[in-house]
Amino acid sequence: MADALLLTPREIAPGAPSINNQNITVTDEEYLRLPAAMRVFYEKVRENLGLACVTAHLRHAGFSVRMVNLHGRIPSDEAIIDMIRKERPALIGLSIMYDLH
Repeated sequence: MADALLLTPREIAPGAPSINNQNITVTDEEYLRLPAAMRVFYEKVRENLGLACVTAHLRHAGFSVRMVNLHGRIPSDEAIIDMIRKERPALIGLSIMYDLH
């Protein structure tokens, strides 16, 4: 159980193509079957520096923090809600993207 749960947005709607017309979303089941190097790619492809800074600050202050990068992944709303319920965090942080215009 984390004190804080920080989530990046799902930038691409499920089933929608990306800006360059490639479908780069994967289901959680597909994600878990990916080789480790590809999972790192999905986690780092749109690394969220803002949430990483907030995470570092909170951890430095002694809080336990779980940061989840949802870019390129398409968990259902129910799966996200279940994750929140299991973590039972005192704080939930949601990032927004402002550079995809």
